[in-house]
Amino acid sequence: MKIVALSSDLDVVTAEINAYKRIAGESIFEIGRRLKHVKENDLTHVDFGDWAESIGFNKSHVHRYIQAFEQFSESPTSANLPSSKILEMLSLPSDVDRESFVSTSHTIPSTGAAKTVDEMTVRELREVKKALKEAEERAEKAEVRESDKLRRYVKKYGDIDDPTFRIDNSTEVNGAAMSFSEDVRNLLQTYYHLTLYLAEFTTINRYSLDEYKSAVAGLKEFITALERNLSFSETEEAVIIDIH
Repeated sequence: MKIVALSSDLDVVTAEINAYKRIAGESIFEIGRRLKHVKENDLTHVDFGDWAESIGFNKSHVHRYIQAFEQFSESPTSANLPSSKILEMLSLPSDVDRESFVSTSHTIPSTGAAKTVDEMTVRELREVKKALKEAEERAEKAEVRESDKLRRYVKKYGDIDDPTFRIDNSTEVNGAAMSFSEDVRNLLQTYYHLTLYLAEFTTINRYSLDEYKSAVAGLKEFITALERNLSFSETEEAVIIDIH
């Protein structure tokens, strides 16, 4: 093999490196495309795995190359990436848009630098993937916690997800808010005296106490949910409730 002398011109060397990077990216897609074509069309007429191994591809290689073709061959920016980065991105969550992920800048957890996949090292790409996976896991856990909370609420107070009471316009929202305000005033007027019975609560029986605690806990959860609405309001006005 003849060794060709390398240029001393940095621009030329840079261009050559980018050219080889492009070849590497495109080649993995072309290989994956052909492996898929042979497998789907049964062109070997023998065991596909045996044929793949005869040309240097084990089962894992075949799967990854076909995945690379299926996931990234339609992404124009992915063709410029080396095969090592393309293969590294195969394990991204299925709901992550590949083209967007490749073209968008991501924060490297260890340095705080913002880089695109093309600018990252493979190690930095792994960091970003790990952070993305951890964020996804946190979101899933939060969703589970909210679901568990709702199940507990429904178990205590029944199914409150009645479509009959859904509201979808500002007039209904305003009306519901005013009705709620009036009902809260009535609730406070009816039960405010309970806050004065501190000594008397020492004699309450266990069943009544448990029911009381359950109701208070449910009310707290309900108030927390109501307070979320205020964060979406452009202006928050104090509501003064006169119970006298």
